[in-house]
Amino acid sequence: MGSDIVKSYPELFLAHDCFRYNRDTFMAIAIGQVLGSYEITRLLGKGGMGEVYSARDTKLKREVAIKILPDEFSRDPERVGRFQREAEALAALNHQNIGAIYDLQQADDTRFLVLELVEGDTLEELLAKRGALPVEVALNIARQICEALEAAHEKRHCSPRSQAGECEDHS
Repeated sequence: MGSDIVKSYPELFLAHDCFRYNRDTFMAIAIGQVLGSYEITRLLGKGGMGEVYSARDTKLKREVAIKILPDEFSRDPERVGRFQREAEALAALNHQNIGAIYDLQQADDTRFLVLELVEGDTLEELLAKRGALPVEVALNIARQICEALEAAHEKRHCSPRSQAGECEDHS
């Protein structure tokens, strides 16, 4: 088991989902829609700060993840600032257990992050399929999470209660 489980859960060390919005609210993003040079291919999930889609980068011919800031947040300068700081925090990190950010963009009125797409099961899906994990597997996942946290803390002065973008930079 590689670092895919940890990369699937950046919220374990970046609390970017600290704000909740109505999870029944869907963005006006359709499969096949093009944002800049990215063609949306499927919805991956919804969280507190937006929806995440799989997309095809038509310029570089690769699959990426697109995290879209909800329309109602795009009109709120504080939320836009948090989104910006989240992008900056991710950009400061470079570790095998942390998914990479490629870009922060805006197409028309839609703000979005372009992220590394990590295929595979999430930890939640793995637990649903397999139930309780063997101790060795659980320890391996915990080690990967701790390594990612250590890398994040080396770059930024964060406490466990810090929210993305609210850490002091010490690099």
